[in-house]
Amino acid sequence: MHKTWYNACGFWLRRNAKIWFHKTLKIMRHLLFFILIICVSVNYSKAQEKIEVLYEKDTAGKYIFYCTNENYCTCTIEIFFEQLFNLECNVDLPYKTEVVYGRNRLFTLETIDPSKSSTFKFSYKYVKGCVNPKIDNSFTYLLPIAAGKETEPFSLTYFQINEQYPEPKDYYAVGFKTNIGDTIFAARRGIVSAIRDTANLKFSDYSYSSVDNYIEIFHKDCSFGMYKVFKKSLVSLGQTVEAGDPIAIAGGDKYISGPHFRFWVYYNYEQKLQIKNKDGNNVIKYWAYVPLVFYTKEKKNVTLNVGENYTSIHPDSLIIQEMTKRQIKKWQKKNHSL
Repeated sequence: MHKTWYNACGFWLRRNAKIWFHKTLKIMRHLLFFILIICVSVNYSKAQEKIEVLYEKDTAGKYIFYCTNENYCTCTIEIFFEQLFNLECNVDLPYKTEVVYGRNRLFTLETIDPSKSSTFKFSYKYVKGCVNPKIDNSFTYLLPIAAGKETEPFSLTYFQINEQYPEPKDYYAVGFKTNIGDTIFAARRGIVSAIRDTANLKFSDYSYSSVDNYIEIFHKDCSFGMYKVFKKSLVSLGQTVEAGDPIAIAGGDKYISGPHFRFWVYYNYEQKLQIKNKDGNNVIKYWAYVPLVFYTKEKKNVTLNVGENYTSIHPDSLIIQEMTKRQIKKWQKKNHSL
């Protein structure tokens, strides 16, 4: 009887030990996966951070604050101090300013009473674009297709992904029907400030995709031109492109609307709304769009009508309209030399 009980007990222990082992192994796998996800998220977040606020202490004991901006565009940064003891700043706080690409000096903190200790703690946020950009809504853009080619534009409606964020001001975006392999051209002079050309849509009949390829070009007036839906980019990050320069190869064959690309121009527009965030602060509407005016063969300055065909033309006067005299001379030598 004792032997039978011992064998039964041993069987029970072996069976449950095996179950416990497999359960523990499963938990450990999930835990390892969870830790891996956290690590990847943190590293990705750090890798994507393109603006950093730093400080140095000089020989006089002053804290010199500066900012490094790795975006190829002007950004607006706002700095807040949660703690500031026995220190005074040479600017009003919170501090809001524009920062260009590279290193930007911000402000200085100086000790009030050298016999006492000093402490500070700060945070910051930033958004692409200028504080109050002066946008010229009458600016004339080139049709972003090859000169002599004809296209039919179609309108795009705003697709709200997150209901917490308000619809941008004056939303305006236009699609251009093309053939696969057509070249997309810059509608305006600027610097390539963001780019993605590695997207590979797996399905078909898309009406919208947040992961499709795009090129963002930063303009002289602090607006941004967005070119979206294409197969291949012809430009690189930080490159200066002239109006009429080739920038991408058209795609869009996996969309319901057929081969096409999309284009819009937007700018930083900070407006506090009556809607409140969870923290009690007002929701801020950040972006506004430009109602675009194009130069076409049919009409020099036109707001495009859906369903009508327009022919692209790239006159020199529009290509050089934002160039300096030196840039014009260089461009003419390159493009009109025998």
